[in-house]
Amino acid sequence: MDPTNSVEKSVKKSNKLSDWALGIGVVSIFLYFIGIIPVIGIIVSIIAIMKHNNKTHSGLVKGIIGLILNILYLIVNAYNNGHIG
Repeated sequence: MDPTNSVEKSVKKSNKLSDWALGIGVVSIFLYFIGIIPVIGIIVSIIAIMKHNNKTHSGLVKGIIGLILNILYLIVNAYNNGHIG
């Protein structure tokens, strides 16, 4: 009797787009003055959140945090360039 056959492991794969979204969000903290970086991060974050599947993927929180960081630093960029405020 093999115990590995009787116990089914449910290991979720990491959502790579969520990892990228969070990474771009962190990069946008330091490079917020380059306005295209937060825009790309927002696009990647939205795609990562839309493609997330709770049954097979993990990392939804990373995508949401990446989206928040990218939106925040896009607003900082717009403020510093005189577009708002």
